[in-house]
Amino acid sequence: MELLRLDNLPHDVLHSIAVHLCQRDRIAALQLALAAPACYAPILHAVIRTDTACTLSTNPADPNRPLRDEAAGSVKYRMDMIGRVVGARLNNTCSTVSWSLILLPRDANRNCIPAPLKAPNTYFSPAVSASSHWSLLPVAASQIRPCLAHFREGWSTRDLPPYCTQLRLSGYMPPGQLVFPQSTEKLWLHHALFERTTSPIGVSADDSSPDGKEDQAPIHSVLTHLRHLHLRLDGRQNRAAINFILNLVPRTLASLSLQVFGGKDGLQLATDLVQRLPSLSALKLHALFNNKSLIPFLTVLPRSGFERLEIMIADHGSEDESDDDDDDWDMDWDLALNEQQERKRRALAELAASFPTSVKILSYVSPISLPRLPLATHELQINVEALGALKTLSFSPTLQRLELFSQQPHSTSSDLLVRIFSSLPAPLTHLKIKQHKLPGAVLTVLARHLPPQLEWLCLAVLKVVATEIDDHFTGHWPSTLLRLDLDANWAQPGLPVIPDGIRALSINPNMTLRQEGGEEIVAKWLAALPSSLRVLDLSWSFDLPEADLLASMLLEHLNIQMPGRRRMRVRVSMDVVSVEMLARLQERFDVVDQRTCTLSYTQPALFTM
Repeated sequence: MELLRLDNLPHDVLHSIAVHLCQRDRIAALQLALAAPACYAPILHAVIRTDTACTLSTNPADPNRPLRDEAAGSVKYRMDMIGRVVGARLNNTCSTVSWSLILLPRDANRNCIPAPLKAPNTYFSPAVSASSHWSLLPVAASQIRPCLAHFREGWSTRDLPPYCTQLRLSGYMPPGQLVFPQSTEKLWLHHALFERTTSPIGVSADDSSPDGKEDQAPIHSVLTHLRHLHLRLDGRQNRAAINFILNLVPRTLASLSLQVFGGKDGLQLATDLVQRLPSLSALKLHALFNNKSLIPFLTVLPRSGFERLEIMIADHGSEDESDDDDDDWDMDWDLALNEQQERKRRALAELAASFPTSVKILSYVSPISLPRLPLATHELQINVEALGALKTLSFSPTLQRLELFSQQPHSTSSDLLVRIFSSLPAPLTHLKIKQHKLPGAVLTVLARHLPPQLEWLCLAVLKVVATEIDDHFTGHWPSTLLRLDLDANWAQPGLPVIPDGIRALSINPNMTLRQEGGEEIVAKWLAALPSSLRVLDLSWSFDLPEADLLASMLLEHLNIQMPGRRRMRVRVSMDVVSVEMLARLQERFDVVDQRTCTLSYTQPALFTM
């Protein structure tokens, strides 16, 4: 039987291997490309296509920009930029943008240059000088898909790659130079700056500009492929630019994220935009204005069947109250107070009634307690303060994911937490509790009401003691629990006992390791971890100065046997571990970096790249 060697694998298989490697460790992928000629082209293609932050560098002093010396044929760049695609003008007189993939550093003789050691207590990785011919690979602009750019004077959207699908744009964007690729599918304009104007909504460019030329937007067709838009709407900004952006949005837009400023003018713009989007299924709104003004905006949303609704509002008053009676010193103050409370109650009831009746995924972040909230049928993220005014606290019987956090963790009512934990729905599979101070009585209620089908539990709480976790939860862990996150702010040194069956664990043993005798405690804890464990996240623990000490303890005491040839996955901060210790860790474990490997919310036993 013929062996499947790298040089005789089908092209699609090579491409899949290359994409997998690039998503985990781009430097290792480039090293394989140099070592195996059969993988060179697929890996370089995958590196370019999987770079989610191809950067258009408009600042000559940008630390992420490779510095070329054309005369010497050399280039200088930071080691953490290897595997990234960067676009820049070669010099001040050049008007075209050149895109390059930063490769492993090599000299003029094609020899690899050893990586310099990172200096202690420094943020950026060290820079290296290499041959620009062998260390930079020219990339055609037509190959760039995601692109990030901060515009400065002399730059415009016309400098963007022509076939981009994802654009993250910031900086000053002159209205007369706004041109976007028709291939755009996702567009972020949260930090784009337009000119401000005092003209009312609907004024044309000729009326808002002295000469009628500066604000004249170019003729541009609708971005028919656009499905996700992140936009900052300000009622005080240039109307021609805003109207031009809004006119690019197709009726088929599916997801919209809005930051709204500028009072009622900004909100009116947002309302008009949402009204003409019949296919909208996901909306995120961050609003900082009078709550009563939200009602017209919320009433245009579908009453039911909405996919995702994320609302973040601040308490800037429940209504536009008049001050006509402020000087009536002979008034009945008790009556006035009752009337004011009644007006507020009616305003909050009206605001609550403007929300959809149900959504699949709901995120509500606000200090305002409403008498009614939309029923979240699948996932709910909410601060507990918003649940305080609900007459009946009930969750959807189909709710699967719940995230609770507190904006005022030290003043949260224990009675409210007991009500919440006593009402957890049985089908719940994911439960996150963050920024809470949980007394012993509350922990007892939580432990005894954990849903029987729970797969992921996150307790990122304040001032908790490891012995409290053991005392309250031992014997009450659900048998279905696969992932446990205990990145807590421990009140005392110590580590809890991890139950059997856990496949993924995230924990921070810093406090224990730093105390006298902490090494022995951590060593025994590592040796006692359940054999079911497959993923260990210690990324936050590796921020401490003794990172190499913790790494050596993993090598000595973490001896879980894995089936077959698999290795345990360990997530760390690679930057703070010495090169020698990192190499030893990689020989023993499947080591991933916290910057390239993120936590998965949908797969409780895994991390995603």
